Amino acid sequence: MISLEGRDITTAYLSSTYAVDTAISSDNKELAIAEINYSGSIIQSSIKIISVEKAQTDSKNAVIYTHNADSKSIITNIYYQDNNTLMCMFDNNIIKRISETVTEETKFDSDTIFADINLNGYTVEIKKKATGLFSSEAQVEIKQVNTGKINLYKTELLPKSMETYENVIALNLGTEVHFIHTNGWLIKKYTSTRDIKDVVVCGNLAGIIYKDKIELVNL
Repeated sequence: MISLEGRDITTAYLSSTYAVDTAISSDNKELAIAEINYSGSIIQSSIKIISVEKAQTDSKNAVIYTHNADSKSIITNIYYQDNNTLMCMFDNNIIKRISETVTEETKFDSDTIFADINLNGYTVEIKKKATGLFSSEAQVEIKQVNTGKINLYKTELLPKSMETYENVIALNLGTEVHFIHTNGWLIKKYTSTRDIKDVVVCGNLAGIIYKDKIELVNL
């Protein structure tokens, strides 16, 4: 861990686990590390939180919280949202930690296509919903973390991929990209004559990535 001045604050050594993701709280007081232990017969995921203040004076006792997940869960992503709420995404659910309280936010099922936690105060889950015997649509469920309120957005096409940034969700539908606000409203629809490989979002700009070029779009 390095300070803004370039000073080495502390180093965390993982003896038998692999770090898959890290996150720093908005007040810079906590460092969260998502770890996976492959050494045993059962894969074990865990989340370790280090106090930045303690790490500078007593690194051996800097770990202030540890959460060991169920053996059937594999951690994929962690992210600090508003008010230092730590969101943790596994392959089968999303949990949140506020202070010392851990609760399950979302549980995935067989209809879940994509999910993400890298938003300001929201999580997003895309589900495949049948609309007929041989037809289906994508239902985007945007859940407010503090209240549990869900905003919905639907598309007739199933997305190839999803990207998120702050309050924007980008759905890559192949030759279309739908940019959605976390309130469930469509910000912009981008249509192309070519297959879109990927999308990136940053601030008020989005990058439409093709096989041989990138186009920038204002949001």
